[in-house]
Amino acid sequence: MSLAFQRTMLSLGAAVAIWGYFAHRMLDGVRVVDQAPGKVLWAFMAVVVLFVIAEAAIAGWAGVRQRAEGGIAEDERDVAIAAEAGRWESGVVLAGVNILVLHAILDAAYAGHALPRIDLTHMPTLVFALVSVLFAGHLTRLTITALRYRP
Repeated sequence: MSLAFQRTMLSLGAAVAIWGYFAHRMLDGVRVVDQAPGKVLWAFMAVVVLFVIAEAAIAGWAGVRQRAEGGIAEDERDVAIAAEAGRWESGVVLAGVNILVLHAILDAAYAGHALPRIDLTHMPTLVFALVSVLFAGHLTRLTITALRYRP
């Protein structure tokens, strides 16, 4: 298994665990809990700090392993994989934000319908939806990267 694949899989595991923590703080089953803005802010800040710590630790581990093995830092293939993964990530985030915007517009235009809805006027729900879209993009980037490096 290549070091790039191992690093990607560690990042993927960390991201899923951190989003799981965020979901645990924000959800009660499948419903977003009504909570004070301060609690939502602390949950969001905790997620950001956990992501920074996890990625720094993984990058440090990978750097030590790379120096020990005497490998090169990055070649053209790595740059191409990162570019492709970034395009996929951008597409997923763009689609997710557009779905949320379209949902908000259609929900307002057709108020009173019997279809399931996401109440984007509820601040914790909006924060959870936006952070989840960002997570989906990040997860997509890591998944594409792992698929390209798979053994």
